[in-house]
Amino acid sequence: MKVKHLVVAFLCMLGCCACSSPKTEVKSPDGHIKMTLTVDENGTPFYNVSVNDSLLIENSKMGFVEGNGVILGGGFRIEKTTFDSKDETWTQPWGENKILRDCHNEMTAVLKNDDGVLLTLRFRAFDDGVAFRYEWEVPDLDSLTVTDELTEFRFAEDGVSWSIPGNFNTYELLYRELPVSAVENANTPFTFRVDGTYGSIHEAALYDFPEMNLYRTDSLAFKAELAPLPDGIKARIPSKFMTAWRTIQVGDKAVDLINSSLILNLNEPSKIADTSWIKPQKYIGVWW
Repeated sequence: MKVKHLVVAFLCMLGCCACSSPKTEVKSPDGHIKMTLTVDENGTPFYNVSVNDSLLIENSKMGFVEGNGVILGGGFRIEKTTFDSKDETWTQPWGENKILRDCHNEMTAVLKNDDGVLLTLRFRAFDDGVAFRYEWEVPDLDSLTVTDELTEFRFAEDGVSWSIPGNFNTYELLYRELPVSAVENANTPFTFRVDGTYGSIHEAALYDFPEMNLYRTDSLAFKAELAPLPDGIKARIPSKFMTAWRTIQVGDKAVDLINSSLILNLNEPSKIADTSWIKPQKYIGVWW
């Protein structure tokens, strides 16, 4: 009897340990896209993305570098995760489609390191892609100096891509079709087809933060590169701050990317209370 009781107690203890580990994955409402968060032995957060049970983006590093020694890229442990869902429609004051549907599942992971840095990683999974952003809260400081972003996009396999070269001064460059592995740098949106899945890496809700380009770090991995200020610093931000969303749109066909409302759903609602004065017009003229 004593042995039996010990076995039962041990199994219950294992069950409690399993229950205490927070769930760290979120799926799209239809279940075919999954995004997973992990933290390695150094406390560095990573994410990956699967489509139809096949890895599209392998474990990719997350984090930032701060110029005054604040640790924003490691030493983290997951304190808790919470989940939420949303399914509602909203009306655009102008645009191709007047009524848009915002249907997604959200995972909020709260991480903390020994410096007391509180990092909330917010993930959203839609039927047409995924997105994530960083929400920082650093105690005893008024501001942060961002010198680099560590966010990676590490493709599980090679494919074909369409993009313009990475350039912070102009978007008026020729698009090129290249294997993903042959791209050295690119502006976003970075559009690709990998194993029959079409996708596009871009950003949303870009307010008071530098734009992102992609620079290749090895054959199938790209790192976010932020547009610098004249002194080389990437951004000076408050110690409590939300970054832009990093987005990966996904579709079975190229036209699915055009029809996607993922980025619109991630942008902040219009702050113009009365939009009745906005009337569609036609304009004929020159750009310059």
